[in-house]
Amino acid sequence: MKCTLSHPLLLSAGAVLAMVASPAQAQTEPGFQIYGGVLAGAQQVRISGADVRANGTGEGIKYGALIGVDTSVLTDTRLGIEAEVTTGTMRHTYTDRLLSAAQLRTGRDLYIGVRAGITVAPRTLAFVKAGYTNAQMRMNATQATSNSILADLSGYRVGAGIEYGTKIRARVEYRFSDYGTVKYAGQSLGQKVQSHEIMAGMIYGF
Repeated sequence: MKCTLSHPLLLSAGAVLAMVASPAQAQTEPGFQIYGGVLAGAQQVRISGADVRANGTGEGIKYGALIGVDTSVLTDTRLGIEAEVTTGTMRHTYTDRLLSAAQLRTGRDLYIGVRAGITVAPRTLAFVKAGYTNAQMRMNATQATSNSILADLSGYRVGAGIEYGTKIRARVEYRFSDYGTVKYAGQSLGQKVQSHEIMAGMIYGF
């Protein structure tokens, strides 16, 4: 599957890392640490299923906040738990079965999972992550928002990225989320949803 993600936010990711990487006093890696931060980036959502009219992709901005805790477990290795709450601007407009204009929109997205990383250079952590994600998607006719449906999406997320810094850190990561099929009132609507994201963030360790 070809996935193209392009947005001005992505162009600034390298600048964020460079800014944090400016000369500073040497710091040791923290042991046990609680941290929090903000993140934003580009999202591409792919919809596929029985209703071919609704199939396609939508792009937008995703943004939110995260909190986590991790600790050193071996030399140069860290392991922890991370949680996020995000929302986004993704819109996908299509023609429904009644030949009316309809739209899918992303809502809030909750995530919790584990993260493991290894120090690959001074103050530079390469990490992978995986966990559970639960999101909402609103479906409505563009001319009749009162007829909207708020559907639940549950699935898994995997990702990988680079983080630079010690107490204040910059992060860039790629994540893939598979939400399974859209469900409303406990019933599957037959449309499968997957999301590709490139995110940049700023993290502060307490």
